[in-house]
Amino acid sequence: MFCKECGTQMAEGTFVCPKCGAEQAQVAAGAKRGAAVALADERETILGFMNNSFTVMSAIKEKENIIAGLDEGIDKARKRSRIRYVVLCTFIGLCIAFVLANNEVLQWPAFLACIAIGVLNMLFQKKKAAGLTADRSKYVNELETLKSDAVLSWLPYDYRDSTSFAYLFSYMNNMRASTLKEAINLYETEKHQARLELISALTAQSAADAAASASSAAGAAAASAFFSLFKN
Repeated sequence: MFCKECGTQMAEGTFVCPKCGAEQAQVAAGAKRGAAVALADERETILGFMNNSFTVMSAIKEKENIIAGLDEGIDKARKRSRIRYVVLCTFIGLCIAFVLANNEVLQWPAFLACIAIGVLNMLFQKKKAAGLTADRSKYVNELETLKSDAVLSWLPYDYRDSTSFAYLFSYMNNMRASTLKEAINLYETEKHQARLELISALTAQSAADAAASASSAAGAAAASAFFSLFKN
């Protein structure tokens, strides 16, 4: 091929003339067309991988939901197994004992029964939490097995959860990204932005709450000063 500007003979596919430095338009256009085709091919390939992964990702989502439910149950059981519930039952027992002060036959048995209820509830909730924790470990292992499935080998491990997959699929399917790398970068950028917006919202709410508290305190002080005038 020859340079379009100076006519220097060059090897086929040369992008810039070695003599005059002119860019060869036909080569540049061909390179751009090739890049576009390559991006389209990669996008279709990734979408193909994603479509083949829906069955496994559905199973992953189910395990995630189960684990989330178990986490909630474990948290409730642990809260209910705290010693304060025993203290509460003891207090209730004391109140009942006070009411039954004239009946010694029922007074102390009722008091001890309340304490026993508190202790038994604490032990039951601890046992329940332990059982739920064991179940959670089983489902976590099953989840890890699903994430290691060969059908997800195209996807980095850190993004093999249902939420990440849903976002990445949306970016690729809506043509917001042409490559998996672009989709992941977009996901991380938007996730970071969401965190910043949440922090900003929480900060603004805290400032508003502080201002409201200060305003209430000022109002209370003004009211106190006003009513103090009637004491004279």
